[in-house]
Amino acid sequence: MTATLVITNGDSAAEQMREAGFTEKILPWRDVLHDGPVPDLPPRRLAKLRAGFLSRYGTEGAEAIEADFAARDALVRDIARFDHVSLWFEHDLYDQLQLIQILGRLAGADLERIALVQADTYLFDFSPVGIGGLRAIARPVTDADTGYASAVWRAFTGGEPTDLNAYFTEPAPLRFAPAALCRLAEEFPHQRTGLSRTQSQILSVLADGPERANRMFGKVLALEEAKFMGDLSFADVLDDLAFGPAPLISGLPGPLAGAPARYETYFTAMVSITGAGREVAAGRDNHIRLNGIDRWIGGAHLTAANFWQWDGARLIAA
Repeated sequence: MTATLVITNGDSAAEQMREAGFTEKILPWRDVLHDGPVPDLPPRRLAKLRAGFLSRYGTEGAEAIEADFAARDALVRDIARFDHVSLWFEHDLYDQLQLIQILGRLAGADLERIALVQADTYLFDFSPVGIGGLRAIARPVTDADTGYASAVWRAFTGGEPTDLNAYFTEPAPLRFAPAALCRLAEEFPHQRTGLSRTQSQILSVLADGPERANRMFGKVLALEEAKFMGDLSFADVLDDLAFGPAPLISGLPGPLAGAPARYETYFTAMVSITGAGREVAAGRDNHIRLNGIDRWIGGAHLTAANFWQWDGARLIAA
């Protein structure tokens, strides 16, 4: 009996595939790698660290997440037992980091039976019937793909974000990776304002007047060339703006992390920009000067004493 495996970006795509009649074993890759610490660690230690971080909202316990990651990683280690494997990933930052992680782990493996399916669109845009048509664009995974992914993963996890500057330009074996990595770099604090791109977009939306958090989320997503952020990631960004010594926004009922029962009131809260927020958005003040920073991006821990900035074209040390 033929053993086949599909690895894709999450449960929504997996469900579409099942509804479309896919008979392969389907493995959703659930990690949100653009959020929180992703240092250079062996898979088991990284799974434990990521599980602890992802459990912060209380929607699922760390032990359950870690067990899911352990089962996922075991399948990848044992990938040679499958007669055919296909990787189905989108063009945005969320997916490209997952794809880079997986391909990096496949470096040195027998790639003969492994294919890549990706397009400049979202899997959830397809009907259960239509998603199967993407099989036609599958291409073989090559050593160039895994070598490139390994190098990018080292840069992402290595703790020196300026190493990512080498990967913002095309062409690249993974054609959507340069734009995704550049978008990741834009989440570092901007040299002038100390704001990430997402934070700057939030303040831009609120400059027109107060907005409910859920509606603001939609407006901010509409400013993206390739949407990559989920609601809980967005809440992290809002919390950073709202609950520092000098809040840049107001109106949220309290941080969402650790308070899942607050979800509805949080996302229906009416949010406004503050005077400090207007000053920072205009470049007359700096978010980090006002509120500090304590945040991980990949393997880099950004603090007020040790952080990197985006200057509009590349990452630089502060």
